Amino acid sequence: MSATRHSFAQFGCAAFADNARTYAYHRWACANDMYPSECQPDLFECACDLDDPLIPYVDPASDPAPWYDANDPASTEFLGAMITKVDGANDSTIKRDPVDAFGDGTILNRARLAGRSFTFEMLLLSTSCRGADFGVEWLRRVFETDLCLCGEDPCGSCYGKRLTLRRSCEDAYPCDTGLRSWESVGVVDGIKIQADDDLAKCCCVAQRVTLVLQSESPYSYGCEDIACNQTVDPEGFTVCYDWSTGCLECCTDKACDRCLNDPLCSCFAAQDPEPQSATSTEDCFCEPIQKYVQCCCIEDVGNAAYDTALRIELFSGFDVANDEDALAFTELGLRNVRVSIFDNPENLTCISDEDSYQEWCESRIDPRFEIEIPYVPSNAMLVLDGRSNRAILECEGSCRPFPYQISNTKGKLFPLVTNCASMMLCIEWDVFNTQDRSGLDKQLSSATVTTYRRWLS
Repeated sequence: MSATRHSFAQFGCAAFADNARTYAYHRWACANDMYPSECQPDLFECACDLDDPLIPYVDPASDPAPWYDANDPASTEFLGAMITKVDGANDSTIKRDPVDAFGDGTILNRARLAGRSFTFEMLLLSTSCRGADFGVEWLRRVFETDLCLCGEDPCGSCYGKRLTLRRSCEDAYPCDTGLRSWESVGVVDGIKIQADDDLAKCCCVAQRVTLVLQSESPYSYGCEDIACNQTVDPEGFTVCYDWSTGCLECCTDKACDRCLNDPLCSCFAAQDPEPQSATSTEDCFCEPIQKYVQCCCIEDVGNAAYDTALRIELFSGFDVANDEDALAFTELGLRNVRVSIFDNPENLTCISDEDSYQEWCESRIDPRFEIEIPYVPSNAMLVLDGRSNRAILECEGSCRPFPYQISNTKGKLFPLVTNCASMMLCIEWDVFNTQDRSGLDKQLSSATVTTYRRWLS
């Protein structure tokens, strides 16, 4: 089997082009004389061993293929799309606009990295004209339906879908299988059927098509790894203060959306503003009188070839019991959470108890990021995604932009990216405003941190 750079592509949850699958179905069609006479495409196998499934492909109905529909016989007559060329996946996107100086020479404006454009050329194989029409229609639905299924669809988001593309057929790193992904990708030029004189006599069997996709960011990601998974632990160590800034009185505006607005702070208009600066929470975040501290060390972060992007998922927890404390948590939610991320190039001991915490405090190592989160409604998930540079709240079955009350005391919230050799991440939970009891009708507050390698292309 010959290796090819681009042999597999997925948009959202749909693997729309898979050379290994398509070639397997081509062999199946040939073996069963399913092509019209004198119209059998002459193909060579241009796929990658890494794309082969554990159980070999048989036919569209038996596997089943992503497009297979038991109620439509035409779906078995479409054999899939084979990638023949992808332009733009490896190109640099850096741009700089020079302007003429008043005197001699040129002034170079600030360079920026534009989003990435992908131009796909594919060969669609079918054993009939209705199968060909079915395949084109299926591809159009893959790319032209814009469903927002945040919280339900792991392959998409409310801001575009994820594109996954094979970049190489060899393992580049221990965790890198050659697949890269780009976030927030959308269609800018849909499926176009190209005239091809060589295929004209068998137009229903093989069709050349083009497609153009665009990502908002030039960066690609891979090597997903859950680096830290913390559930609040009342048995762990706590840090106490004998003072408090004092908390705010409940706002009386009952029109506030519980998912988007802190009941102890002012209501915000439903909009999608830029991520907030350090001053955005100064009136909403209360320094806890007592806090749980949980830390973990993250190794293998960045090198000369790649950075590391962070995705932080903060689940508020919930309590449905009919007691006073439960009702208070249901109304007021998770409060006053601080996430601190420290560069740790010297590989200092991770904080695990009060002594190691004091050691770090005495070393006066400033965090690279210090994110303060005043409020997350009960039974909701706040996602801070360093790949898309967005803060999203998954609440009551929908996802919404939620940058309003989140801040990084070190500057802007995003980009949530680092290149240090190792890091330590600490989460501080407010003892009196965190769901720290578990049971059948309760779920603990928790946090998950996932790392992704980030490349420029």
